[in-house]
Amino acid sequence: MGLVYSAELAAFWETIWTYCGVRSATPYESVLQGEAMPFYKWLKGARLNYVEHIFLRANRSHPAIVFQQEGKEIQVIDWFELERKTASLAAFFKALGVGPGDCVAGYLANAPEATIAFLTTAALGAVWSCCSPDFGVGSVVERLSQIKPKILVASDGYTYGDKAFHRRETLAHILR
Repeated sequence: MGLVYSAELAAFWETIWTYCGVRSATPYESVLQGEAMPFYKWLKGARLNYVEHIFLRANRSHPAIVFQQEGKEIQVIDWFELERKTASLAAFFKALGVGPGDCVAGYLANAPEATIAFLTTAALGAVWSCCSPDFGVGSVVERLSQIKPKILVASDGYTYGDKAFHRRETLAHILR
C-alpha cells in the first residue's frame, strides 16, 4: 500500500508543478524517490529559483510591501522598486563573491530591508539566516559562527514601544 500511496503522492505533486507553471533551469528526473518520509527525494535534478517565481507572479497593480515602523509614515514599495533594489543588491553581493551555497546573514529588524536582503540572497542561490537586533551578542555570535556567513547585513538600531534601541556598540562586538 505504501507504494500505491507514493505513486499517488508523486502524481499529485507533478500536477501541482504543472498547474502552477513552475519554471526550472534543469528538468526533474523523477517527482518522487524513496519509500517513506523523511527519506523521500522530491523533484530530483530540478533546479529552480524561488525569487524568479516571486517576481513572475508580481501584481503591478498592488504593492509588493506595505510597512509601517512605529511612529513613522506607512512605507509602500511597489514591485518594480522591490525588483530594482533586489537586482542592485544582488549585483553588489556578486561583486563581493557571493554565489550558490554561500551563507549571508542579517542582523535586521522585520523591515523591507530584511526582505530585500533575503530575496537577494535567494536569487543568488545562497543561504539566508537572520537574527533580530534585539538578540544579545552571545546568541548572535553563536548562531553566526555555526554558518560562517560571507556577508553580514546589519542595521544599527530599531524602535520598539516608542523607544529607540541603538545597536552600533553591540554590532561592533559581534563583528569582533
